[in-house]
Amino acid sequence: MTLSLPTAHFAGLFCDAIFFGIYLVTCTGSIRVLLMTGRGREERWRRPGEIRWMMAIFGLFLFINCTLDIAMGFLRNFRAFVHSPNPLAILTSPKYWTNIIRPVNIAVGAWVADFVLIYRCWVVYGRRWLIIVPSVLLYLAHVANSLRVFAMMGAAGGLPTTANPNAFEAFRNALLVFSSLVAAQNVVTTGTLIWCIWLVERSQARNFQYEDRPRYLRRIIAVLAESGAAYTAVVLIVLGLAAASSPAIYVVEDLVSGRIINHNE
Repeated sequence: MTLSLPTAHFAGLFCDAIFFGIYLVTCTGSIRVLLMTGRGREERWRRPGEIRWMMAIFGLFLFINCTLDIAMGFLRNFRAFVHSPNPLAILTSPKYWTNIIRPVNIAVGAWVADFVLIYRCWVVYGRRWLIIVPSVLLYLAHVANSLRVFAMMGAAGGLPTTANPNAFEAFRNALLVFSSLVAAQNVVTTGTLIWCIWLVERSQARNFQYEDRPRYLRRIIAVLAESGAAYTAVVLIVLGLAAASSPAIYVVEDLVSGRIINHNE
């Protein structure tokens, strides 16, 4: 049974709603960590000087980015299936504004999320620049490729179509490179973070009996590994579906934005 384009969009909207709900739960926990301190009766709001404003601003930006992506997807589907006699004309229109803005929104969200991940790695390693050189190179390649995609969209006056086969093929290849670079950057940076935390955990273990070892570093490693693996898996699925030109890509493409944010909150 072949998955039709309208069915893929409806399934994608359902998956968006589920993962956006998961994101809201993780976002609430992140806000509490950023804006509150203490435990139990001693819990209180942080003073302005105690708030990590850089992380708070990035967290707010990513929340707006993810919410905007969900809203644009819902608006496009609502107009296509409710207000238009021909849904496919809206869903496949290379010049409809949501079809143009959403890829830009996802790319900008990826820029910010990857920057936050690299920044965290840099801080964990004591602000040693040499450690993050591979991640920074992948990040710069990712940004340059995204700008190339934007230039193609500008030259085509929207999304390149098969009416210009050369431009369409170049645009498709650039999108495949985008997914590959995002996945590679995530694996390298997350792996580097986990390695540092694991070394610290191992050095601490020498000073404690097995049953007395602190577990919080091990939990941090587990969270990083789990979220990084899940996000990388989603990106690789998108990459495979894009390479196969499958309509199923619309089911999972919007999860990239959600997983970016869940991984970096």
